[in-house]
Amino acid sequence: MLWKPAAPVYPKLIQEAPEGLTKHEADELRRKGKSLLPICKLAKNGVYLTLVRDVRNAFEGSSLVKVNCKGMHASDYKKLGAKLKELVPCVLLSFDDEQILMWRGKDWKSMYPEPPSFSNPVDLDIAGDADGSGTPSDDPSQGTIRSSPKMISLWKRAIESTKALVLDEINLGPDDLLKKVEEFEGISQAAEHSYPALVLSREDGASSSMAEYEDGSQSENYDEDEFYPEDDFNDDDEFYDSDSSDVVPLGSLPVDHIAERLQRK
Repeated sequence: MLWKPAAPVYPKLIQEAPEGLTKHEADELRRKGKSLLPICKLAKNGVYLTLVRDVRNAFEGSSLVKVNCKGMHASDYKKLGAKLKELVPCVLLSFDDEQILMWRGKDWKSMYPEPPSFSNPVDLDIAGDADGSGTPSDDPSQGTIRSSPKMISLWKRAIESTKALVLDEINLGPDDLLKKVEEFEGISQAAEHSYPALVLSREDGASSSMAEYEDGSQSENYDEDEFYPEDDFNDDDEFYDSDSSDVVPLGSLPVDHIAERLQRK
């Protein structure tokens, strides 16, 4: 009689209430993840050299990250999810719609130092010297900062939205500076692509018309003579005094329908 070893017991990758979350919190994150844009689309039988780094950078801008795996076998993207859970690390929330939805977890820590907090212009002594006399100091070693409150507000907003980065070290070499720029580029791109997409329905044919313009299909249905009739260019006076009935009615273009829908929202 042959002895057969017991099948190994693997922990379930997707749990109703993952570690650090209640079932209600997990369901809420899954609901938000449905409208989240994936950071990338993985090709079948591909080599994913930068996937772990891309997911880590994406977590800098969003607590949820989605990876599109459509076209791949279920066992393949589940293995990828298990590897990402181990290497990133992260918490797997779902494999719905052939996409890996991940949460960075409650114990997540940023790979980069936090940006320094800005003080008020008065605290930075922008208008005068350190003794508050209102006159500029002649000592260059004091490093008086001169800027307007509006500019400081713009700086704060750019740093908080990961559009700008404050370097703690000023005297960086070319290689170190390039590394900082590449790291910041990954963070800023992740922040830009981690917001829900605005999906417009095909109301009044607006979306279909825009799609036709994008793929160039409409250009095949029209000749150049239809847009530029020869009769219109025979005489300059006739061109400027043409009948106004040929003008497109106001608000009938596809872009007008899209703008009207956005204003209603």
